Amino acid sequence: MTTTDIAASVAKHLREPMRRNAYALIAGTGLTSVLGMIFWVFAARLLTSDAVGTGTALTSAMIFLATLSTLGLGNALVRFLAPAGAKARRVVTACYALCASTATLAALIFIAGQPWWASKLNFLRHNVLLATTFVFATAVWVIFVLEDHVLIGLRRAGWVPLTNGMHSIIKIGLLPLLAAGGGYALFTAFALPAVPIVLLVTILILRMPSQPSRAAEPVENLRISQLFRFAAADYSSTLLWLATTDLMTLVVLEQMGAQQSAYYFMSFTIAYSLYLVTSNVGSALVAEAAQFPTRAIVLVRKALRHAALLVVPLALIGIVLAPLGLRILGREYASNGTILLRLLLLSAIAQVIIGIAVSAARIRRDNRMVLTVYAVQALGIFGGTALTIDRWGLTGVGLSWLVSQTAIALVLVATRRVGWDAVTHDSVGLLGYVGNLASEVRRTHSRRHAQHLVPAALNVFGLQPEGVDRRLLPSYGDSLVVSLPSDAEPTVLKIATTAAASRGLNRHAAMVSNLRANLDSAELLTLLPRVLQHAELGGHTFLLEAKLPGTANLHWDGRAGDQALRSNGDAGPGSAELAAAALAISKLHRTTSSVVSVDQALLSEWVDAPIAKLRRHPLLDGTEPALVRLTDALYDALLGQSVTASCVHGDYWLGNVLLARDSGRVTVSGIVDWEDARQVGLPDCDLIHLWLTSQPGELGSTVRRAVLSPETVQDAVRRLSVSWSNPQLSTSHLVLLAWLWHVTAELERASRNRVGRLWLARSVKPVLKLVGSGDATQVLEEVR
Repeated sequence: MTTTDIAASVAKHLREPMRRNAYALIAGTGLTSVLGMIFWVFAARLLTSDAVGTGTALTSAMIFLATLSTLGLGNALVRFLAPAGAKARRVVTACYALCASTATLAALIFIAGQPWWASKLNFLRHNVLLATTFVFATAVWVIFVLEDHVLIGLRRAGWVPLTNGMHSIIKIGLLPLLAAGGGYALFTAFALPAVPIVLLVTILILRMPSQPSRAAEPVENLRISQLFRFAAADYSSTLLWLATTDLMTLVVLEQMGAQQSAYYFMSFTIAYSLYLVTSNVGSALVAEAAQFPTRAIVLVRKALRHAALLVVPLALIGIVLAPLGLRILGREYASNGTILLRLLLLSAIAQVIIGIAVSAARIRRDNRMVLTVYAVQALGIFGGTALTIDRWGLTGVGLSWLVSQTAIALVLVATRRVGWDAVTHDSVGLLGYVGNLASEVRRTHSRRHAQHLVPAALNVFGLQPEGVDRRLLPSYGDSLVVSLPSDAEPTVLKIATTAAASRGLNRHAAMVSNLRANLDSAELLTLLPRVLQHAELGGHTFLLEAKLPGTANLHWDGRAGDQALRSNGDAGPGSAELAAAALAISKLHRTTSSVVSVDQALLSEWVDAPIAKLRRHPLLDGTEPALVRLTDALYDALLGQSVTASCVHGDYWLGNVLLARDSGRVTVSGIVDWEDARQVGLPDCDLIHLWLTSQPGELGSTVRRAVLSPETVQDAVRRLSVSWSNPQLSTSHLVLLAWLWHVTAELERASRNRVGRLWLARSVKPVLKLVGSGDATQVLEEVR
């Protein structure tokens, strides 16, 4: 390969903006880490261990207070600054002023309460000049911290290594000049260079021309209040992470003394550079996904791969070279910190999964998951340290980091919350996983209990149980589905295990029979189930159907869920399945369509009946104002409208679509489970339901985003090569109607395996909260 070929390959590799920004941030981390190592080598050689321990504790306190004072706005700036457009300068100025004021107050409170939480730093309260310097340095440092997030959010991450490199070089140059000051010298050399850098970069940011936004979410739909609400929700998570990282130095200082604190700080600083690699890749991921949310899953996979390819080999090399690296700092550092450093480096590998999963959650605005992860981390690391530090010293601290990070990473992978795929219908969160696991246990029990019904059902249908080859199929819900292979005609036996499932099977059979009686399209008839026999026995419903060809994936991995539409317009993985499903249901819509006027009787069926089901649910007390607003909004949008209505499936997702593949071409060979179908409905709701269930994240969050940014749904449907039946209707209102039908159908089909608080918290309450807020009201009023 020639030099030209290599250059072209590198240029192509860096054409991806997320990759460019990630590499810029990683380069900044690498530069800062190398220069930081030089700084700490100088500090270890020029200062005593006591002076290093005192200086690092003072510096850690400043960094902790400053980062505490960001009020969670750092991640919010990364998530929202690029889509803010012309509002970006005003947002930056407001954030700087607010956070600098908070940092000043926090530093004053820290000094006032120093005897309680940092007894070894008593000199702060007895030296006015040092106390004033500490307060000023904390206020400057919070802006220094925020500047990186601002540059990342503006997609100017290439500036970050420049500013951080300047800071590192200046502090190295200052340290020998200030060495006579002992612990104060280390703190001053660390804090002083931030002052000119903050002034210079702030001026450049405020004079920077606004970069045009190409985000799927238009600038005019982005409200500054969203940024601050996100920051407020994210703040608790930030506090937990800060407490876990920055305060551990103070814990070691209090428990083991200044020398052990220095050993811990040096080892953690080295290992934390790998944590920062993942953090930087995650920040670039969030900034890019904020611009192109439909590519979120594709970007998450790329980010995870980039981070792993960098962190894993570096961690393994670091484990081997740990004694030599610490020996540079001094023999005592190698003797006391080698095992600790190796354990921390191993934990950085698990942190790759955790860091990218947290970034993916921030893209989805899933603050509960972020908070849960950081809370478990803090509990595991601080709790583990409390249990082990007296017996194993610094090794116990390292084990606490490793065990906690590894356990969390394994849970994230097991619950499919890393963000590289999506779980259809109800997404599985860390807390939701427990609830869904309990539901699955109940379903398994029900199915085992119903196994004795299979021979009885076969007898009812005239089949001999002993001579029938049968296989249990996976199913969603409370019905037992059994495949009965046959040379004559393969069939499927469905057995309802609950009263709700019996009602559903009866509705399914009635709807399928009605459709088959009224459709004159041979193509569509081949897609419908054919009920051979229908019986009731002991309160259970039995159906015997001809088995349709093709396969459905009830545990679909969501690879189509990002809509996989790359910046060049090419379709990504899974889009063929979605397009085929959309085309098939659209043919049914056209065949059964008619123009109707939406009157009170129709809205009673479409709106009033589902709302009544929500109103009766005991766990939805207090939502009456939101339900009234939702009813009024849908009535205002639909009453009196002339619309194209048709038969609708009502639960149209890829789990209910049988697909056949031939030479790479995907076609629909069957559509099953018609229990939620309507003879007269809005066909657009089927397409919206298909889109909603293909998205990453929780249903409630997805619906909220779709209501506030309806153009995202419109673009996605257009890319599936189908058209809206009622383009004159508001997409936001159609999304709410499709959601209303979906969640009430879930409540209707639930009996023994009924939905609970977690499902309602993820799928229902976020939407009702939005409907009851000013955000949705304004949007719905504008598009009505």
